[in-house]
Amino acid sequence: MRRPAARRGDAWFDQGTGHAASITRPLAAVIPSLAMAAELTPGTVLRGKWQLEKPLGRGGMSSVYAARHRNGMRGAIKVLHRELAADEALRRRFLREGYLANKVGHPGAVKVLDEDTTEDGTVFLVMELLEGETLKERWTRAGRMLDLGPALDVAEGVLDVLAAAHRVGIVHRDLKPDNIFLTSDGALKILDFGIARLLDPEPGAADATSSTAMMGTPAFMPPEQALAHWKKIDGRTDLFAVGATTFTMLTGKLVHEGGTVPELLVSASTKQAQRLRDRMPSLDAGIAGVIDRALSFEMDDRWPDADAMHGALKNARKRARALTVRMTAQPALVSAPAPTAAPVPAEIGGETVLERTAIAKPAASTRQEESPASSAVTLLVSDSTAARTPSKRRVAWLGLLGAALALVAVAALLYWSRRR
Repeated sequence: MRRPAARRGDAWFDQGTGHAASITRPLAAVIPSLAMAAELTPGTVLRGKWQLEKPLGRGGMSSVYAARHRNGMRGAIKVLHRELAADEALRRRFLREGYLANKVGHPGAVKVLDEDTTEDGTVFLVMELLEGETLKERWTRAGRMLDLGPALDVAEGVLDVLAAAHRVGIVHRDLKPDNIFLTSDGALKILDFGIARLLDPEPGAADATSSTAMMGTPAFMPPEQALAHWKKIDGRTDLFAVGATTFTMLTGKLVHEGGTVPELLVSASTKQAQRLRDRMPSLDAGIAGVIDRALSFEMDDRWPDADAMHGALKNARKRARALTVRMTAQPALVSAPAPTAAPVPAEIGGETVLERTAIAKPAASTRQEESPASSAVTLLVSDSTAARTPSKRRVAWLGLLGAALALVAVAALLYWSRRR
């Protein structure tokens, strides 16, 4: 399956989740006219070179199509909705997305190959056509809950790309599962770099009370973004979105509760996000702490940058793995062959024979072996018992020797008596 290097729509939870589909439609939910934007039809040729093959996705700002160049190369065409294209400032900033994405200089940022405007004013970008699925699609396919390892792998990959973007002054501001793409060859791509910047107020443009000032996805945005404090937004805003995305991928829940856009915005702007271990009590405290810090209400309480969060997450995972190994490793309990007593003479029926008395019989090996301590006690007791068991012949010889000594003593006494 081929997917575009762009988001495949802003819908987050579908109708079956009990959440309104408008939860993460930052624009279409507040600008009804966008829902009526004219669609281009397959077969349309842009600038005499790019033929549209099929639609791949539609969002509040643009639509994306699979397309083929006249030289045979395939790509993804992102077309700005015509209603927005009428605004010259939005047109310029839409075209600037290509420069922003390419400026990141990281293979995890989708490549923008070209930008152009058709004769009728249609503005479009040409991007690499990716093959794979979005993180949201994989999460849905996995039953709306990812295993810990894959979810944290994604978080680390996203943080690596964000670190490169933040170093060149680019803040994504709309990170969510729909904008994280997992290719069929195992790579990770972040989509829609620069889209959030399209609605950043400029002098002479719409003011902060305008509906066009709404940007981002309420389900994954931090307080400063929900409150439209644009001047406060920086890389830590993206880190909150990474934490919120990871939280949802692991728990199947949003960090804030709310069934509508206004409810989510109120929660995001006034409440601390849920703690990860409130939903996953058995999760390693170190890993949960990394995610929880990213979700801090106050910006200064979050990780200072993507590199710091990335390093902390890697270290927490290493410590958790080491602890797991130590807890699951069991000492090998191997039974040593039981020693036997030295041969001792014995009398059986008047004849002297050699009797080998076993101190302990070796038992068949089982999962619950006798402990070394109890084995040692058994050996000591057996050894002392064997030492205290003399043979009959030895007793007879000792008796004869005693009698002889007694006779010698009596003889000596009589001798000394007569001498006197």
